Parts: sequence; structure tokens; C-alpha cells
Amino acid sequence: MTLQEMLKRRAEVIASARGILKGAEDAKRSMTETENRQWDAFMKEAEDLGKKIDIARRQEDAERSLVLSDPSIAQRSLEIEERMAQARAAEANGQRDTRTVAPLANEGPLFVNGGETRAFRPHELISEAHPPRFSDGSDARGLSLTRYLRGAFLGRWDGADLERRAMGEATAAGGGVIVPSPLSTMLIDLARNKSALVAAGAPTIPMSGAELKIAKVDSDPTAYWRGENQEITESAGTFAGLLLKAQACAVLTTFSIELLEDASFSETIENMVAMAIALKLDHAGLFGSGVNEPLGVWNVDGIEEYSLGTNGATPTNYNAFSQASQKVYQNNGQPNAVIFNARTNGTLDRLQDTTYQPLTPPRSFEELRKVVSNQIPNTLTQGSATTASGAFLGAFRNVIIGVRTELQLEASRLTGDSFKKMQVQVRGYVRADIGVARPNHLCRITGILE
Repeated sequence: MTLQEMLKRRAEVIASARGILKGAEDAKRSMTETENRQWDAFMKEAEDLGKKIDIARRQEDAERSLVLSDPSIAQRSLEIEERMAQARAAEANGQRDTRTVAPLANEGPLFVNGGETRAFRPHELISEAHPPRFSDGSDARGLSLTRYLRGAFLGRWDGADLERRAMGEATAAGGGVIVPSPLSTMLIDLARNKSALVAAGAPTIPMSGAELKIAKVDSDPTAYWRGENQEITESAGTFAGLLLKAQACAVLTTFSIELLEDASFSETIENMVAMAIALKLDHAGLFGSGVNEPLGVWNVDGIEEYSLGTNGATPTNYNAFSQASQKVYQNNGQPNAVIFNARTNGTLDRLQDTTYQPLTPPRSFEELRKVVSNQIPNTLTQGSATTASGAFLGAFRNVIIGVRTELQLEASRLTGDSFKKMQVQVRGYVRADIGVARPNHLCRITGILE
């Protein structure tokens, strides 16, 4: 069963369940034993279909090519989409055309700028393509920041042979340690895993220098039908350069020696550092001013916009998201995700129809990946409203994250009053930038109230 067929069947099942409930309510009676069994069966089928739909969406996200800047990549994406459509049509007819399906199972790495630059899709790990290694070239995968710091500061190297070896390659900092470079790429992958932008589909491009220029399409050429012996009408696509310029995103965090000693917190420190970096990258990628930080999508020229009114409004349906999707489609974009905050997520989750049943969203919203990020505030101004929020909807493959893989980390027990308080301070920074290849393939929704 295809994704569309599952979505259709799930809507039919829910409608059937609602019909049973409404029949009992209209008759002003409780459901009969038979009706209860039927209602339970429908709800179970709807729940099972929901799980299958989620898996199917993730598979489609993994298969779908990221339409970035290079015209050859855009063309390749169209070819992939065509093969995917052919594969689904073949499966619907009970066939499986291996010539169509097989290439999708292994599309290989994605490159931009004519094959010069590797871009990593959300599900791909930079550390797999650039495995962390020691100075002699041997494999350093499996390193743990927590085990490393526990050994460096507490002398506990049990189960930490890799970390002990890494300690021998690290350079001591005044009163502390430099965290070895093999951990850098793994921490960047962990930060990517916690990023809302990456979850929505934004690709990551490792930057080998302070700047990286990527060709982007400003407008597409137009094709025309022609008669025999007639000249071809000429049209020009326009291209521009998207300049990514690495800027420093720093984190300074403090934790107790007790936390470091507790073996149950084996990944806590990695998560603390990665989450701090991910949240800051998301905020800059969404709302950044462009001054000492990336320019966020909200402030990018050319992005589409849909407003809920002069003074904002509380959503009572999915109309705003349908309108935003339409704007992206009208620009030949393919929206794949929407990002909103927890309040908006709750508002939409509680929408009901006239029979007090959950409101069925339109297909355009149902097919989107929903990503919740509290980096989107509830304190935006919309006319007289000062508690407005917003949302981002569109083709997030066009939001490009450039990052230097040399994430720098230092740790010390002697900085500030850490020694007196039995604490460890970890300081780190990563240099990154965020750019938008096709602004009109994204839409901001403004004025969302509670």
C-alpha cells in the first residue's frame, strides 16, 4: 500500500469510527456492544496505519534527493522523483521494476558545485564519510567525551582505552585539557541530530575553509513548444553565488564532579554540548540577524509570507498552512516540512470539528513532516499583539548549513571558582553559517496566537 493509499484509508477508517459515535449521539444513547467492538477495531486500524505512515514518510525523506543549487543536481532530483513515481505505479499494479527501484536504494553521496562539494542529507553522518582517526591513521570511532573527561580529571580509565590513547595525543591547556580532534566530528553529528532545521531536511556541507561559495539558481529557464523549422524561443535561467562564511558559535557549560563520577551519565556531557550548539544554530538559522551570526530564514529577502491578520489570530483550522503550501507550490517548490513551536503544536493538536472530534487536516498538511522547536518564540509583535508566534513551511533542502568540522573543545577544573565548587567547565565553539538557496521555496507564517 502506497503512502497516499494509507493516508486515504486512515481517513476512511476515522470517518467510519466517527459515524458510529455520531449515530449513537444522535439517538441519545450509548454505543451498543457491537458498535463498541467496531469502534475499537477502527481505532486500532487507524493507529496501525499511523505507524506505517510515519515509517513510509521517513523512507521517502531518505530517498528524496535534496534539490540544492547546482542545475545538474536539480535535474538529477527530477529524474529521481520520476523514478520514485514509476516505482510506486509499478508496485500499485503488483509489479516491482528493479530497474526503476534499485537506483533509489543506493543513490550515493550528494554533491554540489559540479561535484566539488559533498553535502550530507539529514540521515547521513559526517563521521561516517570522514571517520575520526588518530595521528597514525588508525580508527578512533567510539570515543566518548564523558569517559575522556572522567579519565583526565579523575584518573578513571576503566573501559576507556581509546580515551587514554587520545589523552596522549592531546595538548594540555592551562589548568585543563584540550579535547582531542577525533571527537569533533562525532559531536557535530550529535548536534545535527538535535537540530530542528536538520530534522526538517536541511543538508549540511563541511567547510574546508572560512568561506564557501555555492552556485544557486535564482530563476529557471522556460521551455516552449515550437513548430517545424521554427526557431526556438530563447530564455535564460539566472544564477548567483550563495556565500557561506563561517562564524563562531560558542558554548560554555559547567557541571559537577559528581556528575562526571556517575557512570549512569555516560552520554550526558556530549548531549549537553551538542544540544547547546544545536539550539543556537537553529535560532540563528531561523531568526538570525546576520550580524555576528547567520542571517535567519525569517529575515531572508524573497521568502514567501502568509499572515493570520493585522493583529494575528488563533488558528481554528489548517488554512494558513494550506495557503503557505500553495505559495511554495506556485514557485515550483515541493514543501516537505513545517517547523513551529510547542504552543502552536498544541493548538493544532486540539483542533476539533463540530462533533468535537479531532479535525482532519488537509492532504497538504498531513504530508508534511512536523518539527517542534522552541527556538520559535511566543513573543513576536503582530500589530497590537505582543504574544504572537510564527512557523516555517517549505522545501528545507534549500536551507544549507555550512560547518567547519574542527569543533574546538577545552575543559578545566581551575577556571573561575570551579575548584572550590568541585566543578568542571567545558568551553567549545564551532564555526558555521547558514544560507538559503531558493528563498521562494520557503514561507513564513506570521501572527499565530494561542
